[in-house]
Amino acid sequence: MKFLQAIFFILLFALPAKQGLAQATFPELLSQTGLYLDIATYEIAPHNWPFSPQYPLWSNGASKKRWIYLPNVATPINNHNQDKWDFPVGTKFWKEFSFQRRDGSYKRVETRMLVKSAPNQWQQVSYEWNAEQSEATLVGAQGRYQAFQINQNTYHSIPSRRDCLTCHANNQTILGFSGLQLSNQRDPLAIHGEALTQEMLTVGKLKQLNLFTAPVSADIVIENNPQNPLQKPLMGYFVANCAHCHRPDGYAGFTQLHLNFEIGRSLREQPFMKTALNIRSRSRFSGSHRLRPHSLENSQIYNRIQSGSMPMLANELIDQEVVEILKAYILDFQK
Repeated sequence: MKFLQAIFFILLFALPAKQGLAQATFPELLSQTGLYLDIATYEIAPHNWPFSPQYPLWSNGASKKRWIYLPNVATPINNHNQDKWDFPVGTKFWKEFSFQRRDGSYKRVETRMLVKSAPNQWQQVSYEWNAEQSEATLVGAQGRYQAFQINQNTYHSIPSRRDCLTCHANNQTILGFSGLQLSNQRDPLAIHGEALTQEMLTVGKLKQLNLFTAPVSADIVIENNPQNPLQKPLMGYFVANCAHCHRPDGYAGFTQLHLNFEIGRSLREQPFMKTALNIRSRSRFSGSHRLRPHSLENSQIYNRIQSGSMPMLANELIDQEVVEILKAYILDFQK
């Protein structure tokens, strides 16, 4: 294991036990979690809302569907901290992972569920779909190694519950459900962007349903850089794929490479601009800078993504699309 990854996992396993699921009890079957009205027809229960973040998380090329359940509309989402929404106890999230078979059809492999069981505590489990695609069964705390073969040499594994803590324990929020991710203004260049259907939640719809405690803009966006149009979608990609660790309160906060998005700040003030772009690096990884315009070999972020070193999880299949976009951004960068 690479040096920095080893440090991350040492910190991860040092987390207090209350962050984990050792004493939690969850239904054995996905059909018992409240997601489906009828799992035989895949009909979702009407109290669960679908949503799609405009900047999706890369997970070995999986196709995903997502839903949220809010336990009581009289208890709205506390959004006084616009960068970190606080959900009521009893909130549930589900995320379904499907992979393409050789014949072009898709197979449901796993569905993950996050439950807010107490203030400041999320608990997470995974359910593995059976071969008949009729039900999914609770996966043990150790996860499921090589649950699906993506190609001849690559497998997708269902993460352990400790792995889930890598992203979810420290932030105490949902990475894909935020003012930026649910903005009414979608980025047409978003990397792996998904279609927004009429029934999906947006900030605008949440406002109409009176599900916020404080005023919020429905049109939160990353500021565009006309001279470098690829910068905006790349910053969104980093928010979704890197900022759970690379943020001031994240596991990689000590590196001082911060890739989170801060609402209300100008482009120049965003963490990417202040800690990544053309910033000299002191780490041992290949490259003199974190991201060096016109120099791939001196751009550590590029080198680590294209080599599969980062992100840490669900990147057994390297995201070649973002590698090419990042390459073009670096080589074509305009001041």
